[in-house]
Amino acid sequence: MSREGLEPSTPGLKGPCSNQLSYRPASYYAAAESRKAYLSSVNVYIILYMFKKIKSLFIVFMLAKQKEKWYNSLKGHYFYGR
Repeated sequence: MSREGLEPSTPGLKGPCSNQLSYRPASYYAAAESRKAYLSSVNVYIILYMFKKIKSLFIVFMLAKQKEKWYNSLKGHYFYGR
């Protein structure tokens, strides 16, 4: 039985092998690249969104710590608690 098919065989290191011709239209590859670019931009937006949320939480945490320090500094003053 012959190993020849529709595709021509190409020489390899240990014998002939197929060169794996693609019969997909060029538009398939353009669409794949477009999807890849779109997903890449979506990932960037997700990362930026998460960074903004983390930054907001950090700012809230730092403000709470500053407020705590401010309250602790007032404990010795005469107007504290009135």
